[in-house]
Amino acid sequence: MARNKYPEKTVEKILEVSYRLFVTKGYENVVIQDIVNELGGLTKGALYHHFKSKEEILKALFEKMCNEHNIVERAAKYPELNVAEKIKAVYMDSFYDEKIREIDIDTLPLVLNPHFFANFYKFSMKMCAKQFMILIEEGIKDGSLSVDPLYIKESAELFTLLTKIWLLPNLLDESLEEQQKKIDVVKMVLDAIGLPLFDEKTMYMVRHYMELFYKADEKRGNTVLYI
Repeated sequence: MARNKYPEKTVEKILEVSYRLFVTKGYENVVIQDIVNELGGLTKGALYHHFKSKEEILKALFEKMCNEHNIVERAAKYPELNVAEKIKAVYMDSFYDEKIREIDIDTLPLVLNPHFFANFYKFSMKMCAKQFMILIEEGIKDGSLSVDPLYIKESAELFTLLTKIWLLPNLLDESLEEQQKKIDVVKMVLDAIGLPLFDEKTMYMVRHYMELFYKADEKRGNTVLYI
């Protein structure tokens, strides 16, 4: 069999198709053959050359998302700001980025799948928190963050846990009002550990972002309060 001259493009196509199927059909309802059927001539053997299982594909998707939205690289676009302001600027960029918003809304239903959620939690703690640790260290140096140096890793993990998991609108059957009260608690906790990142403007945008999720859920016609 001829060697694939463009393995990177093949991997990208597999991830693109898999993501779309996971979102539209649900992770548990997708089998490898479903992915192969959408790849336009790629054989199952060729897919297995790159990924040994559906779980490997899922892990690659998480890694791809973390790398594409690397907070350290995005913060570097604002060299004139201190670290605390850089992080806020990155968040504001995300709020206004339609592509990021679309991905967030599309993938939220997948969180209800235990297998997907376990991997989401693991990668958030390992990759996203690790990226945030770098910013905390820089923020301590420039004086914009006052995290205890003994607890940089734990603070990064707590920030990730609160913002990426605890604030997920569909994790529990809660009303929009209940969810938005959590934003106030996140601010109190982050302020207490030396991460003053939720100012009035940021909190307003987080609340607005959450409202968009609930509106998207209504359009889907769901009867429960998650999307």
